[in-house]
Amino acid sequence: MKTEITILLLFVFVFVFSSKSVASYPVIDVDGDELRQGQTYYVLHHSAARLAVTFTPMTIGSDAVVGPEDLNIMSIPFEPIHCNDSTVWKIKQASGGVEGDPLALSSRFRVKAYTFAYCPSKYLCGEIEVYEERGFRQRRLVLTRYGSQFLFVKAETLKQLVDV
Repeated sequence: MKTEITILLLFVFVFVFSSKSVASYPVIDVDGDELRQGQTYYVLHHSAARLAVTFTPMTIGSDAVVGPEDLNIMSIPFEPIHCNDSTVWKIKQASGGVEGDPLALSSRFRVKAYTFAYCPSKYLCGEIEVYEERGFRQRRLVLTRYGSQFLFVKAETLKQLVDV
């Protein structure tokens, strides 16, 4: 009986002290404002052209983008597209995910310390890196162990800077 209690206490001890409590934090843009659902932002990276996106947090009742919570990311094309393909990010294809669907694991991303991460579950996460093929003018986002850091700029802020 003592052995069973000792084993049970050991499991409880390991569970309590090994589970990491990750605190949520607001993701902010270069102006110091929290990222908001539906607002268009440019994602800036040192080696890639800017990319216009919007975010949809998976947390019900929240319009703020909070790290490291799940969200959908949708690209905003610079020119109108003439097909019915979704521009919501998903794994395997460049786009085609389902915005706001909590069961669509292929479209579940996070912002972690200003890197993008693909996180289909609590314990499985891969960070995203910008990859450029030599000889091609094409950049891809790929899963890696250590992702690229990005900056977020409101679309209207960048437009004001460019129009000056």
